[in-house]
Order: sequence, then C-alpha cells, then structure tokens
Amino acid sequence: MNFRGIRQHSKRKLATKESTKRTDIQGLRMVAVLLVVLSHLTGWPTGGFIGVDVFFVISGFLITGSLLKGLERTGKVSFRDFYIRRIRRILPAATFTIVITTIASYFLFIPSRFDGTLLDATFSLLFISNWRFGLEGIDYFAVGEPDSPLRHYWSLSVEEQFYFAWPVVIAAIALVAVFLGASAHSRRMAIAGSMVVITTVSYIYAIIKTQSDPGLAYFSTLTRAWEIGVGALLALFSHRLSAIPNSLRLLLSWTGLLVIAAGAFLISGENNGFPGPWATIPVVGAALVIAAGTGAYYHYPKILSNRVSTYIGDLSFSLYLWHWPVIVILAAFMDIDEYYYLSAVLIISGLSIGAYHLIEDPIRKSNWLLRPPSGSTSSFAHRRFSTNESKQISGIVSAALATIGITIAVVATPPRSAIDLPQPSPELVTALRNLDGTLGPEQRKLSQELRSAIEATAWPELDPSIDSVVSNPPNSDDIQACGGPTPPNLSECTWGNSNATKTLIVLGDSAALSVAESFKPIVRQSNGMWNMQLQALTGCPFMDGNIKAPNQRLTEACASRTDDAIRNLEKQKPELIIIVNSYDAEWRADSNRRILIEERRKLLHSAVSKAAQHSQAVLLLAPMPDLPNIRECYKSNSVPSDCVGTPSDRWLAMQEVDREIATSLKSVDFLDTVPWYCDMRGICPAFAASLPTRIDGVHPSPPYARRLTPVLREAFADLGFFESD
Repeated sequence: MNFRGIRQHSKRKLATKESTKRTDIQGLRMVAVLLVVLSHLTGWPTGGFIGVDVFFVISGFLITGSLLKGLERTGKVSFRDFYIRRIRRILPAATFTIVITTIASYFLFIPSRFDGTLLDATFSLLFISNWRFGLEGIDYFAVGEPDSPLRHYWSLSVEEQFYFAWPVVIAAIALVAVFLGASAHSRRMAIAGSMVVITTVSYIYAIIKTQSDPGLAYFSTLTRAWEIGVGALLALFSHRLSAIPNSLRLLLSWTGLLVIAAGAFLISGENNGFPGPWATIPVVGAALVIAAGTGAYYHYPKILSNRVSTYIGDLSFSLYLWHWPVIVILAAFMDIDEYYYLSAVLIISGLSIGAYHLIEDPIRKSNWLLRPPSGSTSSFAHRRFSTNESKQISGIVSAALATIGITIAVVATPPRSAIDLPQPSPELVTALRNLDGTLGPEQRKLSQELRSAIEATAWPELDPSIDSVVSNPPNSDDIQACGGPTPPNLSECTWGNSNATKTLIVLGDSAALSVAESFKPIVRQSNGMWNMQLQALTGCPFMDGNIKAPNQRLTEACASRTDDAIRNLEKQKPELIIIVNSYDAEWRADSNRRILIEERRKLLHSAVSKAAQHSQAVLLLAPMPDLPNIRECYKSNSVPSDCVGTPSDRWLAMQEVDREIATSLKSVDFLDTVPWYCDMRGICPAFAASLPTRIDGVHPSPPYARRLTPVLREAFADLGFFESD
C-alpha cells in the first residue's frame, strides 16, 4: 500500500470512528444537566428538574445496549464485567462527593442538621436514599424543611437499583432461550417483551401512585422504572430504527429537543402530576433525540455536537454530583444574591472539572478491578493512573475556579452584627396599635421579652437550645400520639378531670396540636371543672371538602375527619370548641388543585357553622404567623435578626377570613395571636427570654407553647371563658 493508500485508509478509519461516536447523546447529557443545575440554582426554568428524566432514558439506552452487545458476542451476560464497569464509573466519584459534603456539613450546619446529612450519606452510599426520602414523606417540591445536600442522590439510587435487577432479567431470558434452542432474534424479542411489560406496569403505577402519594411516587424506583425502560426499548429495537430515513433524522432530533424545552417551561411543582403522567414529556423528547441517531449516522444538530456541548456532556455526571451540595451548603451561610450565584457557579465548575479529570475519567479509563493481563499475578500491578499535562492543567483550572468562588463567598459574607428588621404591613401596624390598649399584664410581659429579643445583636444562651428543639419531636409524646391517622382511644387524648362538668374540644391540624400544649395546664388547674379533648389530625384542617394531606394515609383519614368531629360534637355538646387551622395552602384530594382563599372561606364557614350548632361557644384561633424557618435561618454565622420576620400578606388575608367568619356567626369568636409571637410593631423574633419560639417557620416550640399558657388564660378570661375557675 502506497503513502496515498495509507492516508485514505486512515481517513476511512477516522470516518468510521466518528460515525459510531454518539456525540448527540453527549450533547443531550449537556441539555439535561444544565436544566437541572439552572432549575436548582435559580428556579428557572420551573421544570428544569426534568433533566433527571432525560438522564434516565439515556441510561436505559446505553446500559441495555452494552448488555446486548455482550450477550450477542458471548451468548451470556457477564455480571462481573457489568458490575465492575458500574463500580468504576459511579462509585469513586460519588463516594468522594459524599465524603467532602459530609465533612463540610459538619463544620457549617447545626448538629441536628449534620446528623441528618450523615444519615443521608449512609443511605446514599448504599444507593437506597430514594426510599429514605420517599418513605419519610419528603415532598420534592415542598418548601419548609431545609434541604439535604445529598438529596439528589435519589436518582443515582433509582438507576443503580434498576441496574442490579435488569441484567438478571436479561440473563434469565437468555438462559431459557438457550434451553429452548431459540434464535438470537427470538431471544431479543423475549427481552423486549419483558421490558414492554415492565415499562407499561411501571407507567400505570406511576400515574396511580402520583395521585395517591406524590412524595413517594417522585422517589420510587417502581414509578421511575418505565423511564429507564423507554431507553432500554430504544436499544432493543435499535435494528428497526435504522430504517428511519436520514432526511427525517434531523427533524426528529430537533422535535425531541423542542419537546424537552417545552416540558422545562410548562412543568412545575404546581402541575401536581409528576412523575405520572407529566414525565412523559421529557421522556418522549429524549427518546426522539436518541432514536434520531440510532442505526445510522447523520449530521447531529450543532447544539448537541459542538465541542462545548460535548465537553459539558462529559462533565455531566460530576456536575450533577457537585451542583446540589454547593447550592445547599452555600445557602447555609450566604444571602441569596448575585454574589451567591457567582460563587456557586465558580465552585460548581471548579469542583466538577477537577472531579472529572482527576477522579472520574482516570479511574474509568484505568485497569482498576479488571482482570490482570496474561503472566501477571496482581490486578493491582495492572492499574494505571497517570498524571499528564492535560490533567495538570485541569487541576490548576479546577483549583483556581473553586478558590475564586470560595473567596467571593467569604468576602461577600462578612461577620453579621447589624440589626436588619423587616417592615410589617401598615394594616398590621394599625391593628396592633388599636389592640395595644387592651393588653393584660401577662401579654405586656411577653411583649417586652419579644421586644428585647428583637434588639439582640448576638444569640443568647437558650435553654433548650435551638438545635435541641428542632431535633426533637414537634410536640410532647402524648399530644403527638393523638395527631396521627389512627389516634388512640379518646380517653388517652383527654386532659383534666375525667368527671368534669365542662368540656373543651380542640379541632384542627398540626397548628392545633402545637398549641394544645398551652391548654393542658389551664384545664388541669380549673378546680376539676374542665377537661380537654384533642381531636386534631396532622395535615387535615377542620373544614368541609376533600382535603389532600401530606401522605396517602393522612389523606384517607382526613376524608371523614370533619364529619366524624361534627357527629362527636352533636353527641357531647361541649361548652367550648377551639378550632386552629394552619394557613398553609390546601389542595383538594379529589381534583388535585389548590384551594383558593375564597373557596376556603366557604368550606371553613360551612364546617364552623355546623360545629356552632352543638356548643355554647366556638373560638377560631389564628395559628402562628409564617416566619423564617429556624432550621434554615439559624446558621453558623447568623445573628438573631436573620431569623426575625413578620406575618406575610397571605397569612394576614387568611386571618381576616377567620375573623370575618367569626363575625358572621352567632356564638363564634376570633382570637388574634400575632402578639403572642411578635412585638406590638408586628416584628417577630426567634426567641423570647431564653426560649426558642418556633421549631420551623409555622409551629411554636413545645417549651414556648407552655410559656404561652398564662397569656392564653388571660385572653380566655377577657372572652368570658374559664372565668369562674
């Protein structure tokens, strides 16, 4: 072969190599990871979290394709080779991220939050964190609980669990096929048939489970298997996809990208139908892009195949691993401003570049865990980890970006000392000013404690500590036991004299449970005249309508709770009913839509009017105002003013609804609770004297609830309750 022939031969080899390299999939990885990072960092686009669903389809396609190649080449599935490749690809980079994140959490989080992170790290290392989050009822879209810096490992858990089971299915079918003497084509069709069944059942289950228990549905492997299954089916029918005309491939790819983009902007946590059926959008989009490039080479869209896109695609796993811990940990001590975003981008980029070039890629390309070559006695001797010039440059770039980002974070977060107070609404200020002249001595004493806390420039020694109250149950054991879907016997949820002549019944949701602690001493000190029955249910406000609670068990229990309570009131005829509902936005369980304030007014009015028919008096008690979540605002570098808040406009609007209902109904009163948590300017601190006032953003701490007892007794006396005790 002459020189010209050699050159032409080399060109043909290069062309063949280029034609088989799926740069479009690397570009699709870029699209997926950027959607996830942008959504988590900025909240835009609202549906950017669908990038994870795109990853599921890609993984199903590539893993199944790899298994099929091995099966067709050797006639069997090599579990050893398959799992070694998975370990080399996933475990080192994932473990390194977990270790660094856990160490950072130790220094930056309060102890209770670090303990939670450590537990999350354990589940993440075992690749079962999705079940931890799902079974604990954590809502991916909920706002309230502080985020775990390792929550994103749920998707890795789903993939690894699928990877554990899917090769077994393929191997079993292959074994049966050999036993029956089936052809390779029949074997492939049997595997495809199995995946069709798995995908169909999983998809149907996802739709059903999303409606009944969206928290578990989001994280469950069973509701996500169909997404990976779609990718697997693309690999199983890849020989059929070669029939797609080249003239249609570019159109097909662009259509898929537009479908993914539409999903990113149209889907949000408010859709309340994810993953079933809304995940269909990103899954179909990803499938179209992959199908377009399967079976034949075509000129991929430049948005996917340019060098920048494919490089970001190469980094996608490391970007996914590092973006969420950086976002969460930075937010633990930085204000969310332009410096936060700049710092986060630089640190995420630096850590991802370093992790990819120095850990992920070298180990993936090394001989670690592979069989030693002939004549070698040690697999360890066969490992190759080199540090060439490109890795050195990558390390320098990585360190520089991360260092600049950390420097910006430190400089932009100086020691906190100034008191920066929120501005209450003018309407609240006016209302409190009118109320000021009616305050009793206990309320004035409390108001002074709250005012002093607002003026504090450093955290005092609190007893119990904030860490203690947020790490313990939200209520005392006896009260907590009464708020579940299957409460104990009513006698165990009754306090005071069992033979009392007067009965107080407390109704509502978690807001009622949290203030019930305040009522116990009042009935116990009533000279035997009163007892109190607690008939509240977490997540289930006392109102008409089919209300959606945090999980399926609570939703089912809530469906009849109001009617059951009305029947009990009709039977007992209590002297006083106290109703305390949270002002959280409720959802209808029958239609999965948010209940607006005007509809809430009608539903609550109906329930309260029924209750009033069976009691001498009904008291609508406002819950604690919505304030900064103490679990998030109390940080290693925070000052008390960071956790100071004021009731939101929405909370005040909900309070006004309660007030209007009380005014419109006979024998129904309303009690404004703002002065219990805020000073007379409407500014609300996180502690009073030495007590933390709240356990999150909407519930008082049990010790503070007990501190409110004399204030409640004073307020009740003004309303004519317990006046003769």
